[in-house]
Amino acid sequence: MEAALPAGSLVAVTTMLRAGDPASAAARSRAVAMVRDAGVPGYDDAALAADLATADDPARDVAASLRTLARQLVTPAPEWFLAELVRIGLADGPLSTDEREAAQLMAAYLGMTSAQAHDVIWLTEEAASAG
Repeated sequence: MEAALPAGSLVAVTTMLRAGDPASAAARSRAVAMVRDAGVPGYDDAALAADLATADDPARDVAASLRTLARQLVTPAPEWFLAELVRIGLADGPLSTDEREAAQLMAAYLGMTSAQAHDVIWLTEEAASAG
């Protein structure tokens, strides 16, 4: 878990940012906070910029990183993790189609059903709109 959570968080936040607006200051701030909370205390916007620059590297395997993380998570941790990713996507406004698809895909990698992912995404959106 010590390695899986930071690695999974990093690929997840860069995937979500690339699906939306990677220049959004609000989304970037949430992404940096998520990676820090995952166990990388010195992570900052400069590190995020470098990671976003290499996010389309074919050697980077989002599925493998998230599946490795999923094997170590217990319920409701995958739902919490997905909700955090959705909050990154929502930081600059409603989820775009690409952000929604990225969230659904990452949920599948985390072992969630489509219905579970839909519910987490919907509940997170509702909570965000309620303020």
